Amino acid sequence: MFKTNDFGDNTTKFTIVAGAYSVSILDRGAILQSFKYKDRDIVLGYDDTYGYINNDNYFGEVVGPFANRIKNATYKDALGVHVLDKNDGDNNLHSGSKNYGYKKWRLKEFGDDYLILNLVSKKEGGFPSSEDVSVCYSLSENGEMRIDYEVSADTLCPVNITNHAFFNLNGYGDILSHTLSMPSSHYIEVDSQLIPTEIMPSEKTDFDFTSPVEIGKRRDGKYDHCFILDKPGDIVLEGNELKLRVKTDLPSVQLYTGSALKSNKKGKYGIDYSSFSGLCLETEYYPDFVSRKDFKGAWSDQNSIVRTSTSFILEAK
Repeated sequence: MFKTNDFGDNTTKFTIVAGAYSVSILDRGAILQSFKYKDRDIVLGYDDTYGYINNDNYFGEVVGPFANRIKNATYKDALGVHVLDKNDGDNNLHSGSKNYGYKKWRLKEFGDDYLILNLVSKKEGGFPSSEDVSVCYSLSENGEMRIDYEVSADTLCPVNITNHAFFNLNGYGDILSHTLSMPSSHYIEVDSQLIPTEIMPSEKTDFDFTSPVEIGKRRDGKYDHCFILDKPGDIVLEGNELKLRVKTDLPSVQLYTGSALKSNKKGKYGIDYSSFSGLCLETEYYPDFVSRKDFKGAWSDQNSIVRTSTSFILEAK
């Protein structure tokens, strides 16, 4: 079942219901506003548009064209040197002013179990291209929410698109007692500005999640790192009663446990958001791949469309 509601401030909320599951998406930022099993909502967010546009948490946004950080907010390609917004110290984070998550999208197509949102992103923020972007959200009765992305640029553009949802499977409290496992034998080490330095083996380190690990048991729960996936197998996050499995065709995932999370407005259900209120599993190409020939990435131009897909499967334990 598909339904539409006015969310206020020139924003529309679209909701898909499939059995015991539902998802709600906004046409501002293509934001994932809720993902529910029965009455349990597992994503952080707000009840009005004001909360989203006045808090720079990227809650549920489709972030692009380049998620994560670009060193020194500059990159060079066949077209020349491109100087981007410096919105994270000396670096560019989540595409700066060009971020798709800040834009108004249009509803392109919908059915009972899916919707497609479209955005024409103009040249902005130092990026040299305009892109035609489509995102399809779909939901099945077995709790699988699938997100399919398609990016086509009019000139050469690096593409690292993701969804920036913060998850809390308990619906409240912190995520330090959540357990996480993922098929990753290597992670990307970062410097003090969270810029990638080198690929490191994770075996027998605090970055080894090949078996389930309780988030708060190591590093005081603080992670903001990219993990390289050995295979497209399951990433599994578990709370008290629910389990979330993540499958993707992308080569890595950024785990951010929300250690610096804060909000100047109460979230949904009157919840105050603070450190560790939720965590992100941002499926992606390697961060800052524009600066590193050894890092996996993707580029779009007039002859190349970037397509990628990630599924989030929610189930009772």
